[in-house]
Amino acid sequence: MKKILVLICLLIPLKISAISTSARSAILMDMDSGRIFYAKNINSQQSVASISKILTAVVAIDNSNLKNKVTVGNEIKKAYGSGIYIKEGEKLTLQDLLYGLMLRSGNDAAYTIATYIGGSIDGFVKKMNSKASEIGMKNTKFTNASGLDIDEIGNLSTAYDMACLLYTSPSPRDRQKS
Repeated sequence: MKKILVLICLLIPLKISAISTSARSAILMDMDSGRIFYAKNINSQQSVASISKILTAVVAIDNSNLKNKVTVGNEIKKAYGSGIYIKEGEKLTLQDLLYGLMLRSGNDAAYTIATYIGGSIDGFVKKMNSKASEIGMKNTKFTNASGLDIDEIGNLSTAYDMACLLYTSPSPRDRQKS
């Protein structure tokens, strides 16, 4: 019976459909080898919005101790949209701010982290763009730590560059240990 089933499968033409998506751009990459299995407009630059917060977290972790206490400054007045409702003068650990950044998409946390790590939001954005360049994000430009489209200028990147970011976080060496 099994032989007949295999034979029937070989005789009947099967339609094999490839991956498809309605997204404007997409990438499917093996995180261990960097091999690309699917690509659609992977170098098309577009707003990456809150995905920017991944690089904000990476830069913060690379540049400070998670247990450090951070005092919230008046930079949070610039934040709008989603937040963790921190108040000026409040003291939190960097780790707590990162949880608020990543779990609640806290724009106020992003601004506080940026000011703490970079000395200013502009100083932090320079660190973000430097890190992006370092890990091979060639078609990416960050203008802020939150991903908000401020004055119609937001953070721009590509599907390929975002895959580079995720491919390097954690580092390949760290992935081999796990």
